Amino acid sequence: MMNKEQYIKEVSDFIGYFAKLINKKKFHHEFQLPAQSKNNNQVHNQTGIYEGFEEFLETDRKLTFNSLEDAYKRYWWNKKNYKENKKILDELKNKIKAFHNKKDKDPDQCYELIKEVFKWGGVWHVNKKGVSKVENKDHLIKLEDAIKEMNSQNPDLDVFDKERSRMNAGYTKYYSLACKDVIIYDGRVGAALGLIARKFCEDRNKNKVPSELNFRWGPARNSELNRDPSESNYKFIKFNANDRKHAESNIRANWIIVEALERAKSEKPDITWASDKEIDIRMIEAALFTIGYSL
Repeated sequence: MMNKEQYIKEVSDFIGYFAKLINKKKFHHEFQLPAQSKNNNQVHNQTGIYEGFEEFLETDRKLTFNSLEDAYKRYWWNKKNYKENKKILDELKNKIKAFHNKKDKDPDQCYELIKEVFKWGGVWHVNKKGVSKVENKDHLIKLEDAIKEMNSQNPDLDVFDKERSRMNAGYTKYYSLACKDVIIYDGRVGAALGLIARKFCEDRNKNKVPSELNFRWGPARNSELNRDPSESNYKFIKFNANDRKHAESNIRANWIIVEALERAKSEKPDITWASDKEIDIRMIEAALFTIGYSL
């Protein structure tokens, strides 16, 4: 059983470090986007960047960040920018929350909502078989059990055992829309959190990564991209299809980001990103997602 209050005390120093990053402390990171491929004289955009994104790229398709805000500004997914994706997610969130607030819920609608979220996230093709073999009425039970634990200050991680409830790169997207203060925690976000935790450990001269900051990460489909934040004595662990550990990392990240954002706003009440946007956890999630593209 996890406990939010206890965990925040254990990682308070890291939360303070993260709050400073939100408040525009320098955080340098860079990587190269893979070259676009050509087939029959047609350019194929394998990275999913949107038209106009090239203005951020330097020589050899290098992308550079000097802060979390920089990473947020450079967010992309499925040939859309942050604003375009947020519009889609806000619409999905409203549908999902309205659905779960109903007294009489249609299990078939539950299935369709899962499918819609997974399709947006590009993970339906790898989850379709597993999702489809579960009875729709059971989906509803499993999701609501998981939502309860994701929202809890004392979550029972044993719920995430593949039988009672699932957690993976698809389901985290659903929970982030169904719950309050829950981020999408996929392999890229885990990679970025690991990188930040490693830099924190280096800055504090820690000889290894504390277990409470050992965020799970996931590999890219493109083997040219590195998403393992491990280096020297600082070792991080892959997801390895472990639903329980994935949920643990997701919940820990939620608590850290919410608390860090509160501290950041307490220190600088007028802090904004991109000149006019009040920072929220979705923007921080977007920054992490962008950073975690390649380490």
